[in-house]
Amino acid sequence: DNNMIMGKLNLHIKRFIEHKLLSREGYRRGLQNSPEVQFQIKMWRSYYLSKVLRNEMLENIEVADDELLNYYQRKNNGFATTEVKIIEVLTDDLDTMHTVLNKLKEGIDFRELALKYTIRGEAKINNGELGFFPVYEYGEIGRIAGGMEIDDLYGPLKVPEGYSLFKLIDKRKEESEFTADFDKVKNNIKMELKYQKFSKVIIDQTIELANKYSVEINQELLESLEVTNTTAVFYRYLGFGGRIYAVPITIPNYEWVKPWLEQEPLMP
Repeated sequence: DNNMIMGKLNLHIKRFIEHKLLSREGYRRGLQNSPEVQFQIKMWRSYYLSKVLRNEMLENIEVADDELLNYYQRKNNGFATTEVKIIEVLTDDLDTMHTVLNKLKEGIDFRELALKYTIRGEAKINNGELGFFPVYEYGEIGRIAGGMEIDDLYGPLKVPEGYSLFKLIDKRKEESEFTADFDKVKNNIKMELKYQKFSKVIIDQTIELANKYSVEINQELLESLEVTNTTAVFYRYLGFGGRIYAVPITIPNYEWVKPWLEQEPLMP
C-alpha cells in the first residue's frame, strides 16, 4: 500500500533528522565527554557488540547434509518436537508498546490488545494467536517460548521486525510420522539444527568465560530478590518527543548455570 509506505518512510526520516539534530547539539556542548554519557555509550556499545557476536556465531554454524538426512530419517520413524502457541503483540513503534504495557496494567485482556495493536498478519486474522509452531521457528521468540510456562508473559523482545511482547498459552510435544518429502522440509530442518547448535555454543562459551574469570553466584542474594509477574519497561526521553529504552533489552542467558555448577572441578 503506497500510503503505508509513504507514512513509514516519513516516520523514519523524521526520526533520523531528530537524532541528527540532537547529536549535533550534544557534540556542540561537549556532552560526549560527560561521565553519564560515557557510561551510557559503554553500556549500549556492549549491547550492540553482543548482538553482532550472536549473529556472527549463528551465521558461522554449519549443518552438514548427512546431519539433515539423519534428522529427517529419525523424524520419519516418529520423533517428538516441542511446539508452542502464543498470543503476540508485534510492533515497530515504541510508543505503541508503551501503550500496550500501560493498558495491561489497567487490566485490559492481552488477547484484546494483540488483536488491536499487532502488525503480524497471521495473528491479526487468528484471534491474536500464532498457531502451534515448533520452537525453532520465529527465531528467539520460539526458543524463549519453549522454556516458558503456560500463561507466562515475556517481552518486549527486540526482533528484526521491531519489538515483540508475547504470552505462552499452550505447549505440546508433537509426535509425528513426518512423511513430507526431504527436499520440502530441508530448510526447516537446517534452521532447527542450527538453533540447537547455537544454543550449545552460547552455553559452552559462557561456561568457558565463567571459568576464565572465576565467576561466582551469590546464591543468598539471588534468593532474596523479589520477583513479580508485572511487566515493566523504563524509557529514556530525548528531544522532540523521542524516547529509547533506559537500558538495553537483552536475551536471557541462564541455561549455562546448571551444567557449569555440575562440571567436574579443575585439577589444581
